[in-house]
Amino acid sequence: MANKSKLNSTTDVPNKESIFLDRLFTMTEVTSNIYSAVAAVLALHLALALYIYQAYFGTTTTEKTKRN
Repeated sequence: MANKSKLNSTTDVPNKESIFLDRLFTMTEVTSNIYSAVAAVLALHLALALYIYQAYFGTTTTEKTKRN
């Protein structure tokens, strides 16, 4: 019987996902905190920009309601 490798052919070649995950799981605590802070600031700015855009360009219908 031939000796079979435990790895199949799809795991022999590194792909983009494995390279990204290797970097993700080998980050130091400081690097991880920096990335988290940058992501939080970007998310906050995006939410604030969307809020200001909606407040500035939002619909301003001031229709008077009829009372019977």
